[in-house]
Amino acid sequence: MSWPTRLVSRVHDWLTRRKMERVFGRRVDAFSYGSDPYERARQDAVATAAAERPVRHVLELGCGEGFLTERLASCCSRVTAVDISPTALARARGRLARHGGQAAAGDRVAFVEANIRSWAPPSAGFDLIVASDVLNYLGERYQGLPLVQEPEFLLWLERLAGWLAPDGRLLLAHGYVGPAERQGRVAYRTRLERLGLVLEREWEAGAGLHPSGAACLLSLLRKSDEPRRGGLQAAR
Repeated sequence: MSWPTRLVSRVHDWLTRRKMERVFGRRVDAFSYGSDPYERARQDAVATAAAERPVRHVLELGCGEGFLTERLASCCSRVTAVDISPTALARARGRLARHGGQAAAGDRVAFVEANIRSWAPPSAGFDLIVASDVLNYLGERYQGLPLVQEPEFLLWLERLAGWLAPDGRLLLAHGYVGPAERQGRVAYRTRLERLGLVLEREWEAGAGLHPSGAACLLSLLRKSDEPRRGGLQAAR
């Protein structure tokens, strides 16, 4: 990794951590996940897709205050939930302790404070990985940040795909407003397809429920047994 890439990534990571701590420090339910109709529709769509088939172990990236974590714990045997904000994670633990029943006992839900850009699970083999409104924080090209980060973003996506079990699924769920942002969300999925994942389906949730006109694009991809063609070069 070149020094400009390392420098930009470190600055961006520091800014992201500071931003998340500032946002979560303002109030409980900082992103209105528990009250906003659009956010509830987005979580409903993710939880419904997660429950379509048995899941032994799900990885949730960017779990925040645990609203979706609680839903995943109700339909998955084990949950590993990662977030960069200690304030958000403290609330997530408290939420599951109050509402999660057996899921809060520690044997089913593990919370991890980490930067997902540099974190790696102790072992791979997740049946499901959920990335909901999180890839946009990694600083890829569609957020107007330096293109020097694009190679690192592709390397990270390749690592992400490698964390899946055979036939494991990756669920992307990212909000957007307008055609340009939607194209950025589609680009997450197309990069992963070029890295060998297979798109099972793509749909939208929450349209018309937010004053901004936001909708959520969901892409469900599967790890294929077929040989990968092109790798990182194809994903560029």
